[in-house]
Amino acid sequence: MNKSHKKGLGKIQKFQFDYDAKYDDLFVYRKDSKSAGGVEIGSVLLDFGKGGDLVAIEIMDAAEFLASSTQPAPIDMKEVLRKLTDCEVDVRVWRNSILMIKMTLFAENKPAAVWNFSVPKLQERSPVTALAGA
Repeated sequence: MNKSHKKGLGKIQKFQFDYDAKYDDLFVYRKDSKSAGGVEIGSVLLDFGKGGDLVAIEIMDAAEFLASSTQPAPIDMKEVLRKLTDCEVDVRVWRNSILMIKMTLFAENKPAAVWNFSVPKLQERSPVTALAGA
């Protein structure tokens, strides 16, 4: 077992979810947590709590984005998103510098798609937000 897993950084967590089919927007979140700030990377918005834990993921144009970046690629991602029954998120930190996110989407109680995403781990506040007093 790796050290980050022992510290709980690799613990699979159940996230709540909302999918807006009209705007094709998927929002997954930890119900018990609040965002202290976020980072937007293309169609993906990651929200973090005060301690730096991932507390929410928003994916805009979700069906198209996820269909092009999940394994296995479902035939109709919009249908999968409409039939979501569960969402699990596994967050790991690699060498204290890369945040690795694995999100498993369940449709009709069966695993339907797995999405993997990696980003640099934020170590400090952006100078821009520090100047703005955020």
